[in-house]
Formats: sequence, C-alpha cells, structure tokens
Amino acid sequence: VATTDAPGYGVPASDGVDVWAALTADAPSPRTEVPLSAESVISSVNGTVYKYVSGKQRSNVWTPKDFPLSPAPSAPSCAKGCVFALDTDTREKDDLAARQPDVTTALRKRVAANAATLWQTGADGYVGAYTQCTPLDSYKSSHQGFIGPLCSKQE
Repeated sequence: VATTDAPGYGVPASDGVDVWAALTADAPSPRTEVPLSAESVISSVNGTVYKYVSGKQRSNVWTPKDFPLSPAPSAPSCAKGCVFALDTDTREKDDLAARQPDVTTALRKRVAANAATLWQTGADGYVGAYTQCTPLDSYKSSHQGFIGPLCSKQE
C-alpha cells in the first residue's frame, strides 16, 4: 500500500504514503490531497475538502438516480475551473470558483505543482518506454479475438 518504484521505466516515484491503518483499522487517512489528473485535484483548504476540476471533461453530466432509465443532463463546463465543497456538495452542483477566489487560487496552485512533478502529459516531450503499439483491431484479429497488451517496451 506504500511505495513501489519502477526504475528504468520512466515512471515517477510514488509518494510512499502508508494508508494501511486507514484501510484496515478505520484510522484517519494521512492523505490531505488526491491528485486526479494534470488538471484536477481533491484537496483540503482551511479544513474543508474541495474538488477542483479544469480543462475539457470527456463526460460532463449529472447522473440521475434512475439512470439509465432517465437521460443524464449536461453539467456546466469546467474548462476554466470549477470548485466544489465535497463535504456539503457531494453531487458537485454548486460551483464555488467565483465566490471563493482564495480557495480557487490555492487549488490551482496545487494542480500546477502536481502537474509539474507527477504527470507526463506529452506536452513535456515524454513518450514513455512503451512505444511499440498495435492498433486494437489489428491486435484482436492477429490473436484470435483476444485483447491483451497493445504496447511493448522499446528496447
């Protein structure tokens, strides 16, 4: 549950936070932040747990309780950044970004710090070690319908 590094594979070292007691003994988690992507984070600011989301989301909807019997309505765009207080807004419907600019700024700084050290997005020139990739259809047809690893490590 703590750290496993993959030297030589171009993967950043893990943070090594031991959460075993939180998982097995109902102890509080030692984590104060969960980076979700290079553009999103869940983090505590002044004792409140917030979620910051920015950029383009692939699926930006509010799922109704009876989904898929009812269609999922579209949620507002968070391209410029949305902030939700997860303690009181678990459905993420009340965007606080404009009303709490200090919190928004703090969360944007956390996202930027995480993106600089935790994520390879390709924008930094990182392509990784697994560059010998096969298109899904080609792999499937050449392996009797089996879908397995599509990329192998370039030696």
